[in-house]
Order: sequence, then C-alpha cells, then structure tokens
Amino acid sequence: MQEDKTSLTREQKDILLGLFSSKETEVINSIEIIRNKGGEYSIKPLMEVYFSTAFPSVRNSIYDLVCDLKSSKTADIFAQNIEVYSQKDHLSKLLSAFWQSAIKFSVLLPFIRIFNLADSLAAVEILTIVEQNAYNTSNADKKECIQIITAGISDYDDFKKNIAEAILEVLK
Repeated sequence: MQEDKTSLTREQKDILLGLFSSKETEVINSIEIIRNKGGEYSIKPLMEVYFSTAFPSVRNSIYDLVCDLKSSKTADIFAQNIEVYSQKDHLSKLLSAFWQSAIKFSVLLPFIRIFNLADSLAAVEILTIVEQNAYNTSNADKKECIQIITAGISDYDDFKKNIAEAILEVLK
C-alpha cells in the first residue's frame, strides 16, 4: 500500500489495513465498510487491491462497489491512476464497472492512451466510456484523444480499427 496515511483518521487507516489483509474475510469486510461509509481516500487503494488480489471474491466485491458508485468525485482519481494498470489482467472488467456506474469522467485521455495497448474486450469497454462521457470532456481533451487514435489507427487490427473509428465519430 503506497497511500499517504498521515491525513487519514484512525478509522480510515484501520479500514485500509483491513483492505490489504492476507485474510479474504477481512478484505471483504473492509470493502463493505467502504461501501457503507464512502471516501475518496479509498479509491486508489481499492484499485491496487483489485489488480493484486488472489481472491476472485475480493475482485468481484470491488467491481460491484465501483458499479454502484454515484459520486463523480471519484472519476478524477480513477482517471489519474488507471494507466498504471493498462497491461494487467481484469482491466476490461474494471472498465465495464466505470460505465455501469453513475460517475462521470471529464477527462478521457487516460482511457485513449490505454486503448492503444488494449485487447479487443478492453477496447470495447473504452468505446462505451467515451460514448457516455464525451459530452463532459473539454474540446482540448477531445482533440488530443483524436490525435492519439488517428496516429495509431493504421496499427490496429480490423476489429479494433472499427472501434477506433467509432470513438473518432463520438469525439468529433
């Protein structure tokens, strides 16, 4: 866990300790506490646990939690940290949780950078994120996204090229 814990309350520190426990039940319990109490402080650690856990039930609990998020305050934290996990297993499932949730992303650039490296399933999930959030994004962000997609489109296979063209249409 690489989170700065100095500004957290004792309760928040205990929740994060439980989140990184080697005991599956403690981790699940911490996720449930986060679900009930909320807190942006937990987003980055939740992502870390999602991609590092050996317990499918933990990953599913985090996925369910992200699907149910309603606070768009979490969007920036997810967007700022998602690229770190661009080559990890289970990325496409977390991306699907993003569009299933009620959070709104105002920056799509991190997802587009992932798109260049993404497998087909993750690419489809990114298309859905773009479709749902393009209206929240600045023209400058859209322009940079279009440049990245356009620069890489000739390297994509036919399926991914079709997805890229759909993303370009949404961003125009």
